[in-house]
Amino acid sequence: MEDNPLSLIKKDFIRSLVKDGRREDGRGFDEHRPLDIQVNFVSKAQGSARVKLGNTQVVAGVKVQLENPYPDTPNRGNFMTSAELNPMASPNFEPGPPRIEAIELARVTDRSLRESGVLDFEALAWKPGEKVWAVFVDLEILDYDGNLFDACSIAGLAAVLSAKLPAIDPKSKEVVYADGKDRPLPVRVDNATFSVTFAKIGNSILVDPHLHEELICETRITMGLDPKGNLRAMQKGGYGSWTVDEVKETRRKAVKLGSEVFAKIQKAVKTGHYKDEKPVVSFRTR
Repeated sequence: MEDNPLSLIKKDFIRSLVKDGRREDGRGFDEHRPLDIQVNFVSKAQGSARVKLGNTQVVAGVKVQLENPYPDTPNRGNFMTSAELNPMASPNFEPGPPRIEAIELARVTDRSLRESGVLDFEALAWKPGEKVWAVFVDLEILDYDGNLFDACSIAGLAAVLSAKLPAIDPKSKEVVYADGKDRPLPVRVDNATFSVTFAKIGNSILVDPHLHEELICETRITMGLDPKGNLRAMQKGGYGSWTVDEVKETRRKAVKLGSEVFAKIQKAVKTGHYKDEKPVVSFRTR
């Protein structure tokens, strides 16, 4: 995601820890960093969520408005995801046109949300063939400390699950629901999909890599799974390779880890906030 600023001594230290079965921040290889999810974080959005995964922090906002349908899908709503690598999140993020990393991040998040069927696109057709709801998911990176894929995926899903269809279209000001009451975004919770990412360092596979692990890993794999454990999307990064057995093993672990994370997302959507309280003993400095 960014240029590698680590010294050879630092790289060797991290690899030595991993070889001994340890991680720089004290976690086990199959342990996520503490997760903090707050929904309805942005008052002006139709849905939003702020997610902190360790020190990585992102905000997802959902904007909903009426638009003309796409010509090839006249009876389905429109959907788009974008990502912004905010310069304050990392010294290597710069203002200007979207970087290739931002485009990949948006596409991976979009794929999990779109292909999972968590959104009922046909129910988003307000007047089929004429006007449909367009749902925009915007991802803002506030602090980058590794594994933006999972942080953005969790934030995007939490924002979508908590979003509303406005009674008055914010773009045209047209009255959609005469009673003036917003409606929940039509979702299929059983299809809710978000990603679990693994990094490979030497012969070891670590879930949820922090920045230093991400910078030295040979390859990573991101799996998008639904609550039933069905694989909905997958993305490989880096120049290294994965064996068939390694992919099968990471998928098995992703199913277990994913069910735990999904329960946390549900709690956040229901109560407005979820936060892990487990402290992490760390060997590292940022």
